[in-house]
Amino acid sequence: PLLGRRVRVPLVDVIYETEFTARKPALLAALAGAAKSGSSVPGEIVAPATAFVELAAAVAGEILPGPAALELIELPESLSFAKDSGRAIQTIATPESDGRASFRIASRLDSETAEPTFLTHATGR
Repeated sequence: PLLGRRVRVPLVDVIYETEFTARKPALLAALAGAAKSGSSVPGEIVAPATAFVELAAAVAGEILPGPAALELIELPESLSFAKDSGRAIQTIATPESDGRASFRIASRLDSETAEPTFLTHATGR
């Protein structure tokens, strides 16, 4: 449920897309923990780092045989959105020849006048 739907593309990459909103039960659980730790912005929802860890673990469970371990995660950009809106999230996994995979989690900023812009929120292996 957290990953969303798989986007079929003619690439090696595996892409899942979902919408983060204040009404998404899986995100609400992660946000509850973030609220207790004081990581919030008035009028906005800030996705906690644990949400990105859960997305990475979920995609690894889908594409890798057997158990997986998160070796590295970098969080270059926070993810926030207004409480009454949401943001499209893509989790992109690239299987590697050594049986591991790298991942990138990005959000799409839609614009009525231009092509959508993607912000990278997490990368890792």
